[in-house]
Amino acid sequence: AEVSPGNFLGSFIIAFAFRLSLIFVAHHGDLNNNISWGTLAVERGLSGFYEGKDWPYSAPNQPPLTILMFAGVRIIWQAVENASWWLNNNLTFFYSPFIWFWEGKGVDFLVKLPAILADLGIGFIIFKYFSGKKKKFALPVTTIWLFNPITWYNSAIWGQTDSLVNFLGLAAVLFLLRKRLRLFAIFFSLSLLFKGSLSIF
Repeated sequence: AEVSPGNFLGSFIIAFAFRLSLIFVAHHGDLNNNISWGTLAVERGLSGFYEGKDWPYSAPNQPPLTILMFAGVRIIWQAVENASWWLNNNLTFFYSPFIWFWEGKGVDFLVKLPAILADLGIGFIIFKYFSGKKKKFALPVTTIWLFNPITWYNSAIWGQTDSLVNFLGLAAVLFLLRKRLRLFAIFFSLSLLFKGSLSIF
């Protein structure tokens, strides 16, 4: 049976909106590490980053790509911060309360967003896998993944990066099944450089 594009897209939109609504429910202590690593990577630079001292929470214990991602989050947060202040000072109709929202919660939004998008990416991989020979299972299994409490709690509330690691790993497996070995090697290597969770395989 063919899957309706509307049902497919609707499931992803609802799953995304649901996760966005949960971002500010909690601020887990692990986020303090992630945010501080990104901030210090930008301020101190990447050379000798792991050998640095005076960490406000804990010394970095994540692989390079994770640190780079957190640094990117900090750069984006600062760019939006600077732009919002400029707009506030130069445009009378700018919504000023956005500045206070962004300063208080913007970084939480950005640091959780990659994992949330990876959740959706895994859902897409599941859909693609099942839409080959078992089309009738494609949407139900994808929906089970998208709304499984383990997935949205881990990414949208706790703010962990596991879904990003798993998205890259599962993409690698999909390419392996299709015998696209170069893409398999690239995506599996990226997964390990974000976190070594899948190295056992």
